[in-house]
Amino acid sequence: MNKKIILLIILSACLLGYMVLTNPADIPLGLLLVPFLLILFIVFILANLLIGLLRGNNKKTTFYAAVLAIIIVNFLILRSVGQFTFQDGLISIAITGILAFYISKFKIKH
Repeated sequence: MNKKIILLIILSACLLGYMVLTNPADIPLGLLLVPFLLILFIVFILANLLIGLLRGNNKKTTFYAAVLAIIIVNFLILRSVGQFTFQDGLISIAITGILAFYISKFKIKH
């Protein structure tokens, strides 16, 4: 079995366990970010697998999967605090797109 699929199953089980076993009212504020981080990794791995099937695995596939995962989790965070409107979604996509553009152009020379 593919390592990414196994990791996807483990992360999904961790997310399910965390959601079932914790009460958001009883945990510290920092631990409220754990589900969003788990969702970020799950979406990244899933997008990387799906885009890899369509385009082949390379650095651009990983980059596109990361951008997609960041946008989705950003939408979830905005929605969870009640601040998700159409304009907020457009602003989020624009900021993520601009950052992705600059990161893709940034090259480190050794």
